[in-house]
Amino acid sequence: MKNPVKYIFYRLLVVILIVIIGSVIYQFAIYPEIKKSEGWLQELAEKKLDKHASIYYFSSSTNKSTAPNDSDKRSIIEIVQSTVGQKIVSIDTGAIHCGIFYEILKKIPESQSIDKIIVDLNVRSFGNNWIHSGLENSLQRNLVYWNNYPGVYNHLRASLKMYNYQAPAVHIRAIEYGEKFTKLPFRKPHNTIKNWCDSLFKIPDHDEAGLVLIKHFGHFIEEKNPMLENADLIVEWCKKRNIPLVFIILPEDVSKMRRLVGEDLASLVEKNADFLEKRYSSKSVEVINLVNDFDENVFYESFPTEHYKSFGRMYVAQKMIEIINVKR
Repeated sequence: MKNPVKYIFYRLLVVILIVIIGSVIYQFAIYPEIKKSEGWLQELAEKKLDKHASIYYFSSSTNKSTAPNDSDKRSIIEIVQSTVGQKIVSIDTGAIHCGIFYEILKKIPESQSIDKIIVDLNVRSFGNNWIHSGLENSLQRNLVYWNNYPGVYNHLRASLKMYNYQAPAVHIRAIEYGEKFTKLPFRKPHNTIKNWCDSLFKIPDHDEAGLVLIKHFGHFIEEKNPMLENADLIVEWCKKRNIPLVFIILPEDVSKMRRLVGEDLASLVEKNADFLEKRYSSKSVEVINLVNDFDENVFYESFPTEHYKSFGRMYVAQKMIEIINVKR
C-alpha cells in the first residue's frame, strides 16, 4: 500500500511547482503588457521622473492642447524651457488632478534634489462634474498597479474593483444630487444649479452653452471639497521635503460666463479663485491667480476647458518664466 503522506506530499509539491512556474510566466510574459495598458500612468510618471529635472510642472491637458489654426504648436512647458536655463519637465495628460499629482510626487525619492514644484489649479476641477467624472474610475484603477506586488495579485484587485471604485450610477447620482440640493450663495433662482439652469432654460433663444457653464462652474469651494484635500496633501508633501511650491490658478472663460449667464456666475468663479489664492498663500505657497486674465478670443472650444490658443499658452508660460527667474 502506498504511503498516503508521500502520496499527498508529492501531488501537493506538483501543484505548488505549477503555481510557481505559472506565476513566473505570468509576471514576466503576460503582466508587463497588462500593466502597460492598465497602469499606463505609472509608466508615464516613471519616464518623466527618470529625467531628474530641477523643476516639475504638473498639469492636465492644458499644457499641450493647441488650437487647429495655431501657427505655434509648442506646449506651455516647451515655451518655458526655451527661455529658462534649469531643466523643467511636465507631467501631464487629460483629466488628471491634484489627487493623481500627489501619488506621482510620492514616487520621487528623497535623495533627488528639486528646486521647485509648479502645479496647475483650475476652478472647474473643484466641481462635481470633474470630481465625479466618468474617467475617475479609470484613474483610480490605474493606481492599483503602482507597487511591486505580484502581477497576479494586482490584476485580481483591479478585476474585483478592490480600489477606490464607485459605480457610474453613483457618480451620476452625486452630480444630480449636488445640482438639486447644494446651495449657492445667491438668491433664487440662482440658489442651486438646477434652479439656475431652469431659469435660463425659460429664456427664449437661450444659449445651451450657458447651461453647460452653470453645471461646470456653479459650485462654491468649501473645506470638505475632496479636491481641496488633495491640494492640501501636495502642500504638506512639499513642506516635508522643503521644496518651494507654486500653484497657478488657470484662466477660465469668465467673459463668456458674463455674456451668456450673467454676473453671478462670473463672480462665483472669481470668489473661488480668491478663496484658493488666500488659502494657500497663508500656507506659504506662492499662488499666481490668472483666472480672469483672458478674453473669450483666447479659448477655442465650445465646451468649457482650460485650453488656449498659442498667445494664451505664451501668456501662461511667461508667468511661469517670471516665477522661475525670481531669486529667493
